[in-house]
Amino acid sequence: MLFNVYGLMTNGWGYLAHLAGPVWYLWPLMFLIEVISLLVRPVTLAVRLMVNMAADHLLLSLFLSLVALLVPIPLMLLGCLVVLIQTLVFTMLTCIYIGLATEHEAHGAHH
Repeated sequence: MLFNVYGLMTNGWGYLAHLAGPVWYLWPLMFLIEVISLLVRPVTLAVRLMVNMAADHLLLSLFLSLVALLVPIPLMLLGCLVVLIQTLVFTMLTCIYIGLATEHEAHGAHH
């Protein structure tokens, strides 16, 4: 949720105005949808991370209980790969969220 603070620091109240959308008669609906989206985003990311970790641990424990030698090693490597990919995805999403929150809108003909 820190990207919202960066957005407000960079764009001031214009950051909140962009949540309302481009058409004035849809502002109340668009603002409500955007605020709900901003509030739900950390929860959905946390659930995604938790499910990925739980699936990795479940597979590892399942194969470890079936065959204790050599089979868990490829799964551990796969688990490391999953952790690396998840780290990359979450880093990219954080950069995208901060970039979207702090970008200055080009108004074109409005200036």
